[in-house]
Parts: sequence; structure tokens; C-alpha cells
Amino acid sequence: MDIPEFYLNHISASAENAGDIIRLRYKDLLRAGLSPSEAKLVADPDNENHVERQIYLLDEFPERYLGAIALKSDRMVGYSNISEWTLSDQLPFCGFVEQLAMRAMIKCGYNRSLEHPLGIQELVVDKVHGRKEIIDVLVDRAIQIAETSEIRTAQYDDRTVFSSLQDNSFVPTKGRKDLPNGLRRLYIRPYPAPEPDYGYNKGIAKIWH
Repeated sequence: MDIPEFYLNHISASAENAGDIIRLRYKDLLRAGLSPSEAKLVADPDNENHVERQIYLLDEFPERYLGAIALKSDRMVGYSNISEWTLSDQLPFCGFVEQLAMRAMIKCGYNRSLEHPLGIQELVVDKVHGRKEIIDVLVDRAIQIAETSEIRTAQYDDRTVFSSLQDNSFVPTKGRKDLPNGLRRLYIRPYPAPEPDYGYNKGIAKIWH
């Protein structure tokens, strides 16, 4: 079966695009294990405040959002949100002592990591045919943007996303943290990135629990 054709495009700030992002985010939160009521607290396409906030983000940070658009339907089937990975992003994944130090730095107005890693803040693709290929392209674009920087991302346990990250030399960390958008595991792609270990599939069961 052929992979459906799609293209990547920056997402313009409009109510329609904001609504599409929120709907995709809502469905993704359900896949992450949130209940419908919990997911709507984070992403409710019928909530005017959520839509207006997303329009503002698209307008203020147009470089962050990249949409995957299906050619046949001209419908957004996925998107990524990429920005610098800050101390606030890293905070939930640190130990108690590290958190104390980071909170002190953030309180003093310093929220940038010394390494300035790139963060894939969101990697959302609907359950469509060719989902893995779309995720691969969005991840590859992030790698191109990062150039010589480390990349970090927090993802829930999704085998398709895991496979794409693994193929692109992302290393899963041990712990998972309960965040407002679900139980997430931190993945890190160091720079320089190691060659992908395709035999690592044997270890999938060790982190899927």
C-alpha cells in the first residue's frame, strides 16, 4: 500500500489552524492516557481561550510550528512544536537536589540550559496510514534545525514514536514523569549522535512497563 502524499508547511496564525492543532493535541492526549475531561483542560477546541492562546503562539513564534498536510484532503494530520529546551522543561526529570538548584536559577530569571539543547516540545501525528513516515520527516526536520545541538523530547509510550526516535539515535532515559499532558519519558539525542543500534529492539520490553 502506498504511503499517502503529504507536505510540510509552517502553520499560519488563524482560528482554523489553531483549532486543527488543538483537536490533534486533544486526540493525542487521549492516546497518552488522559480521560476526556482531563484532556479538555489542556486542549479543548471549543474553548475560546484555548483557541485564542494558540493563535497568539502561532503569531508570536511562527518558526516553532510545522504542520504535516495531507495532499488529498488538504487536512492537517500532524505537527511539531520545536524550541529551545529550557531548565523549566528539564525540571520534572531531575532529582530532588538538582530541582532545588534549578528552581533557584529560574527564580533568578535564568531559564536557559548551559548546553542550549533543542527541544521537540510536541510531536503529534494522527492515527493515519503512513504515520511512521510522517513522524520520521518531522523528527528529521528537527535534527536539521538542531545542527550541532543536543535534542531532547518528552514522549508518552507510543511504539511508533519510539521506533522513529530510536532510528534517529535518541536514547530513552529510565524514569517516566507524570506531567499535565500525561506520563512522559525523556529522550535525548546527544551530539555527536551515535550510530543507530537496530538490535536495540531486544531492550524495548525493559522500558515498556
